[in-house]
Amino acid sequence: MLSVARQGRGERALTVVELLVVIGVVVALIAVAAPFYSRLLERSRSTVCMNHLRSIGLAINLYASDHSDHLPGPSYGIFTLKGGIVDQLAPYLGANHQTFWRCPSHASMDSRYAAYKARYPFFGYHYDPPKESLTPYTRTYIRQTYPVGSRWLLEDIDDWNYAPDPRLGPVNGPVHEGARNVLFLDARVERVKPTQ
Repeated sequence: MLSVARQGRGERALTVVELLVVIGVVVALIAVAAPFYSRLLERSRSTVCMNHLRSIGLAINLYASDHSDHLPGPSYGIFTLKGGIVDQLAPYLGANHQTFWRCPSHASMDSRYAAYKARYPFFGYHYDPPKESLTPYTRTYIRQTYPVGSRWLLEDIDDWNYAPDPRLGPVNGPVHEGARNVLFLDARVERVKPTQ
């Protein structure tokens, strides 16, 4: 029978205690890094959300250019992914247009609804008696009537800006580290911390 002799060069194996210390250090590093990783993951989701809103903003402005300066609509606040402004903007957003209406931070939300809330007067729903028509506003009217900071069109749905609706499923808020993404008329998107 052949036996293989091992020639040692002064090497020794790790003891159980040393192995446990190494495992403890690795676990501690993971525990320290986990919050940073979750924040990094949420920042990337927020960036995707902002890009979706920016694309929708460009589509809204292209639509308005093709339709006598009127915004698409009518649409009220929370809307489904079938019909309304989603279908009106589909030619401007491309074949996968429904993906633009989903925020990655709203994974628990019912997938039949958009993750963004529309500013209903701009898109044709008016509650004032003199403005009962369902004609969406024009970009020119909005620019002349509303100050720059209040010209927002869409925003993330969260617990701060809608009454809980059982159709939507659970929605936490604000979804992006205490802020929501807001689309303005000029296709600019900002992270805004809500105030009570």
